[in-house]
Amino acid sequence: TNTIGSFRHSFIHPASAHLSILLQQPTMRFIVVDHSAFTFETDLPPSARKMDQSGILHARRFAPSTIAQKESGTTNANKNEDNSPKKTTKKTKAKAKIINNREEHIFVWIANSLHMESAMTHLERNHGFMNDNYIVFIPYSNRQNWVDRYPHAAPALEVDETGRCVVQPPMQKRHDDDGNVD
Repeated sequence: TNTIGSFRHSFIHPASAHLSILLQQPTMRFIVVDHSAFTFETDLPPSARKMDQSGILHARRFAPSTIAQKESGTTNANKNEDNSPKKTTKKTKAKAKIINNREEHIFVWIANSLHMESAMTHLERNHGFMNDNYIVFIPYSNRQNWVDRYPHAAPALEVDETGRCVVQPPMQKRHDDDGNVD
């Protein structure tokens, strides 16, 4: 198989663990890949999709990141007039390098797709998303169903039925190990 690593899912305190438990095979496996991706899908059949549909606007962009890199400094030892060591240090200079590799995503709940322009204007003016970025609309039945299915993609912004943009606090649900909501 392609499995090249593994880890134990449960954490055991060494003082209370039995040797037989520690020697068990790991329960989860993983593989190393070049990339990973999420796929978001509508919950509506094609016949239920229409022009004034609710759903999620998903925008992605690659934003510039500034990373400081340092040049190495050197220290030279010379002697003072009293024959004691004199230390001089070359100053370390930092150069800022811009790298365009930080991927940013934003999810917007659109109550009625006829008000899409409100969301697009808000994303451009307040978040720096432009028309040349990856922007898609995914029809969806309602906001709560979206968050239940994709909690990692909860909408940060909502455009209501009137076209008004409202910033939304994150919707978070906690789940136990069996997947039940706390």
